[in-house]
Amino acid sequence: MGLVLLVLALWAAAGCAQVEVVERSPSSQGANGLLNQSVMLHNLAVHSIAFEPPLDEIGQAALRHGVDLQVRVINTGLSQERTVQVEVQLSLADGQPLGSQEATIEALKPGQSQTVRFRVNGILPQYPHYVLSVRVAPSPGEQFTQDNERVYDLYVETRP
Repeated sequence: MGLVLLVLALWAAAGCAQVEVVERSPSSQGANGLLNQSVMLHNLAVHSIAFEPPLDEIGQAALRHGVDLQVRVINTGLSQERTVQVEVQLSLADGQPLGSQEATIEALKPGQSQTVRFRVNGILPQYPHYVLSVRVAPSPGEQFTQDNERVYDLYVETRP
């Protein structure tokens, strides 16, 4: 099922909602975005996410052209990683899945990051709370996986 990520875009485009994105659990990354622990042979991490256009700038154009979710993945290990799988999933607050998408990064060298774009189109049921999970599959031999997933609560405040 394609990820029909943001009914938020429809509400905001109509000028009738405000969207707030809150990371559910703080990542184990430091202020500079890199892991604060000893260097490992294998370590992939979800570095950050962004929406293009930003959620506060979504307008009528988003209704016609959609929104991109950009997921930045980083290799903080010492080995080049191949066939890196990235998945995004949108669910309701009660866990009911609404959609997901996957993408593959062919290779990531040590210290390299790459942004994966997921195209967001479609209409979702209207709810005030969604959960967005962004996950990079662990590489073979990866031991520290706490930074492989980030979970965000998306709150939609409907305006009259």
